[in-house]
Amino acid sequence: MIDFARRWLPFGGPRQEDILVEFGLTPLVFAERVLKSLDAPRALGLPMPEVNALRAMVAGIGHPAGRRTTELHTG
Repeated sequence: MIDFARRWLPFGGPRQEDILVEFGLTPLVFAERVLKSLDAPRALGLPMPEVNALRAMVAGIGHPAGRRTTELHTG
């Protein structure tokens, strides 16, 4: 899930349809699982700036207005 989220990071996050097709989960459940995985960033071997960017991205998953705002800032 972390690799999937990382691939979508430059685009402001995955679409709800992408999450459903890839994992069979609702966007909110996906976001919760990613956030839980990010609780131990050293175990993942990710730098803190990337961990923080992933946290910010998944915070907007399931909330279209939040995703649009993220896209405006990245694109």
